[in-house]
Amino acid sequence: MMMMSLIENFQILFLCITFRLLVNSEYISTYFVPDEYWQSLEVAHYHAFGYGYLTWEWRYKIRSHLHPMLFHAIYEICKLFGYDDRQSLIIIPIYFQCLLSGIADFYVYKLALKLTDNKSAAFFALFCQLSSWYTFYTAPRTLINTMESILTIIALYYYPWKKSDNKSFNYLLISGFTILMRPTAAIQWTPLLIWHLYRYKISLRLLIEIFSCAFICLSMSLLIDRYYYGSWEFPIWNFILFNFLQGQAAFYGTQPWHWYFTQGWSTILGPYLPLLALSTSYGDLMPLKLSLLWTTIIYSLLKHKEFRFLQAVLPLALILCGNAISKINWKSQRFIVKLCLSLSLIVGLTVNIGLACYFGVVHQSGTTAVMKYLHDVVPSNTSGVLFLMPCHSTPWYAHIHRNIPMRFLTCEPFLGQPDYQDEAEVFYENPSKWLQLNYNNDSLMPPFIVIYDILKPEIDQFLKSYWYKLCKKIFHTHLPEGRIGDNVLIYCR
Repeated sequence: MMMMSLIENFQILFLCITFRLLVNSEYISTYFVPDEYWQSLEVAHYHAFGYGYLTWEWRYKIRSHLHPMLFHAIYEICKLFGYDDRQSLIIIPIYFQCLLSGIADFYVYKLALKLTDNKSAAFFALFCQLSSWYTFYTAPRTLINTMESILTIIALYYYPWKKSDNKSFNYLLISGFTILMRPTAAIQWTPLLIWHLYRYKISLRLLIEIFSCAFICLSMSLLIDRYYYGSWEFPIWNFILFNFLQGQAAFYGTQPWHWYFTQGWSTILGPYLPLLALSTSYGDLMPLKLSLLWTTIIYSLLKHKEFRFLQAVLPLALILCGNAISKINWKSQRFIVKLCLSLSLIVGLTVNIGLACYFGVVHQSGTTAVMKYLHDVVPSNTSGVLFLMPCHSTPWYAHIHRNIPMRFLTCEPFLGQPDYQDEAEVFYENPSKWLQLNYNNDSLMPPFIVIYDILKPEIDQFLKSYWYKLCKKIFHTHLPEGRIGDNVLIYCR
């Protein structure tokens, strides 16, 4: 029986990893959010190859190097074995992320099986996880939220959900690193730790495990940041001070308190949202439901909200969806009900596949494609490339892998300056004036300018005055919004 279980587990693990490596990795070529590049690969590229751009977060030391360190190690290994060309440096981190995401998929199955003791519920949870369009869209990406989601689901498997579970070291260690890597993970883990202490009482063994894990996590974090920053730093405190105590996170946008309930969950769950609603009618898996609800409520109190902030608890929602499917009594249903339910699942799967393919391959593809084009055509002795786009609209040196001068419009937050406006805002208030102030001499003109097509009418006269011509037009999105256009235009002279 044990051998059969091991074989079955291996088969499921192999399926998950193979799916992520061979399928998921091939359908990701679009841009999601800047942090995918600027807070992971760009930092790693800077340390591995000696050039790159460190954003203000790293200069003000509010981020831990625990996450970019992984990609720095990958880049160093690539250099060692001669795989440090542009294509390898892009695809190998994706494969690494897919490998870890495949392992996380396996732990979704294991956690569902552990909590429900029902193989049907576990298999349906895995089905929901693998077919989720949002998971497919984010699993290969080098986002810290993806890593947080991976570590969270593994730690939750080792969490002592039952009183018979008396081992806590694994979950404490993994959750500790998760919190140090992304401090907001403490929102989810704090009530779970309190519940653990309440149920099991405070014993000497538990205290030793807690303090041992805290010592290991803090020591490694401090040593790693000491190596990268060159001084003793505690980024988690700087992060809390900036984002919460000073309230600077709102600089990057605010949403109403109900945003996660009215838009967040409906978007990332898509057609599986009714299944999550159905799961609330069942009385089991209450700790999972409370954890999901608690995290969503606390996140709703924060002004700055993004879809990706729900990513760490999305697997919990998908486990609840899988459990809801398993509870449908197919045998007792009439034929027409069975038909409707079957069609609903097929439509849900089809919609998920369609969304995954569209957002993974088509939507916002121009700003990644432009870096390959520039890598291929810009000469080594160029005097520069100017990106006149909302800041961080494209990947940077980690995706072009050439040490050429490049400039983008910065958007650093208010840092103690009254009436502050970032460079991007100043530019968009009056593009012509900004260009006249910064590029008023022919000798200053960069050979390449990259813009969205929506900006062209406002700077067309400038482009003509300095003899720029359109060298390349790259499709970007069918859903332009604000300062983001349908196409990316590359002008050269």
